[in-house]
Amino acid sequence: MAGKCGSGTIGAKQTGREYSFTQPPCLAADNCPFSCFTPPAPACPPRFPSRPALQLQPSTYNVLFRDESGHDSEAQIAAFEDTWHWDRQAEETYKELVTEAPDHVGRMIAALREFVGPNQMMAYLVMMAARLVELHRVLKPTGSLYLHCDPTASHYLKVILDTIFGPSKFLNEITWKRTTAHNDPERYGRICDRLLYYSKSTEKTFHPLGGEYSKEQLTRYKYVDEAGRRYRAENLTAPHFSETRTVIWRGQHPGNNRQWRFSTERLDELFEQGRILARRDGIPRKDGLIEYLDESEGPVLQDLWTDITLGPTAGERLGYPTQKPLELLERIIRASSNRATWSSTHSVVVARP
Repeated sequence: MAGKCGSGTIGAKQTGREYSFTQPPCLAADNCPFSCFTPPAPACPPRFPSRPALQLQPSTYNVLFRDESGHDSEAQIAAFEDTWHWDRQAEETYKELVTEAPDHVGRMIAALREFVGPNQMMAYLVMMAARLVELHRVLKPTGSLYLHCDPTASHYLKVILDTIFGPSKFLNEITWKRTTAHNDPERYGRICDRLLYYSKSTEKTFHPLGGEYSKEQLTRYKYVDEAGRRYRAENLTAPHFSETRTVIWRGQHPGNNRQWRFSTERLDELFEQGRILARRDGIPRKDGLIEYLDESEGPVLQDLWTDITLGPTAGERLGYPTQKPLELLERIIRASSNRATWSSTHSVVVARP
């Protein structure tokens, strides 16, 4: 993993989902234009050994907190796919974290083991902690990390990330509505996952993205012009008297102790451009300033994402149960990398038709 740049996911499936690391893809490890990884020097090898490739068994499930002796824990919260086990390798990775990782990381992982116990969940957390230490080490100061998980492990992972990145580098816990409905007997349907968003430093690259208008906001744009463009009519006046703007313009007065929002020259320009509505007698309306929906910047994207899903019949679906929609990856790339690099990336997200 160390010395490599590019998109990647790290994780174990849990009830049909995946805990994953997502970062902007790079052109080359030695010339990375994105705000993601800086390749480590050749003399600086990975601190922790990488785990062998996973052998996923989609039809096999184990109780999440089952002790490796085979006895069920009382906390049978969910099913974990047969991928992570507390075995010799998990024990060795745990010992390396305790003895070789920064002291605060070692103490954190030891406390987690005391609390969680040597089970499948702890094996997963040890694997993630080792990799997150490395990801933090090679991440650029301008880079960010988005970790995809579900509520079964998000609270543990946040403790690990707070320890490695620092609590002040936590930026958002994004709730992603990944599907429209789910039938979960004897509890509410689980349709949301989490994206834990952290930065390496205050120098992070971040571009605010526009979100979707709510139904209430859209009702304000209740007019449609001949070209089919939706617009609203706004007030052309503002409070207080002005010697230059509290004047009669084209037969209309702004009102007592009020003024036009624009100079009369600018008002003439807007009127000639058809951006001010007029009454039947041709006199401009004081509430007639046209503002088009498609010209508005719109609301800024919040930490609740409900507009991206991957339906069962989606053309991009590959049959992989934890596949992320391309639109989701594209949103992350656009927010946390620079526009100049988008057309050069090898990523399918940007290169898709």
